[in-house]
Amino acid sequence: MKKNPTILTFTALLLIFSALTFSAHAENEVKVGVYYYPWYTGNWEQDHPNCIDTPVLGHYNSQDVTVIRKHLEWLQDLDVDFLIVSWWGPNSFTDNTTKTLFSTANAEETSIEITIMIEPFNSSSGIYNFTLLYDYIYSTYVSQYDNLYMKLYGRPLICFYNDNVNMTKNGKIPLDDRFEVRIIGHEPYANWLYSRNYQMTSWENELAMDGQISVMPRYDDTHFRSPGAQKDPTYSQGYYDQQWNKALNLARQGKVHYVTIATWNEFAERTQIEPCIDKTSYKKNEPYFIYEKTKQYIARIKSPTPQVPTEMVAVFGTLAIALTATLKILKTATTT
Repeated sequence: MKKNPTILTFTALLLIFSALTFSAHAENEVKVGVYYYPWYTGNWEQDHPNCIDTPVLGHYNSQDVTVIRKHLEWLQDLDVDFLIVSWWGPNSFTDNTTKTLFSTANAEETSIEITIMIEPFNSSSGIYNFTLLYDYIYSTYVSQYDNLYMKLYGRPLICFYNDNVNMTKNGKIPLDDRFEVRIIGHEPYANWLYSRNYQMTSWENELAMDGQISVMPRYDDTHFRSPGAQKDPTYSQGYYDQQWNKALNLARQGKVHYVTIATWNEFAERTQIEPCIDKTSYKKNEPYFIYEKTKQYIARIKSPTPQVPTEMVAVFGTLAIALTATLKILKTATTT
């Protein structure tokens, strides 16, 4: 049976366009991370009196393996790709918790990767031995859990929370060739944005290095800081939705590669997405309200409507013209 050249041409164009669209979507894959705080001792009344919301798991100890397993289960359910763990120095409470977190995640064979965010833990003296820190993180976490430790451009990622007094003053810190180093925070020199609570006028569309963008459900520290600050403490203003919609729009343009959520469980500043009994939420009887909302947005940003970049559209147009011209030549040859 003689095949219609027009149908063949249309089919060829459709296949090319589909291939370009799939390629663009694959290249713009978005990974989602969340800031994780491993500092809860179990005695919240004494050690964490600034936390006014209560986790569904109760006033837990961060080193409790049962708690860690449940956290990992929830985070896996959300389809989170990586954790950024707040870390306060060698042999600290958070260091010991982080060791348990890594060993538990390894035993559970989770697909979630983990990286360390070094906090300004030595603010009293302001002296930091960067060589010691790099060596400690590498020997304690990277070399022992290479399958779990998050990589950026093929190298282990290590983060520093911006400290404009000592540790990361002016963004100048010693580097280590074994690591990809990123400063996280709100200072103008920060590489990744911690949260949109701060005005980052130097970052267009609030996109940071590596195509990173941050989302945060709310902010409220007025119950322990004076005067403190609030941003949508009841969730009724849709602050979280606004941020996610902005991230979604930028992701559809292929500009977003990493979304970081602030936070999983920073209960003092009330930025948590961990299921909890919330003191001021307008959805007071729904402890999973923000958790479920987060799950929906993660699903959406990981499957955005594919859009072909402008340069690919131009290539497609050129191919279409060439195929059309070829078709005309074939028709002329057939009639003659």
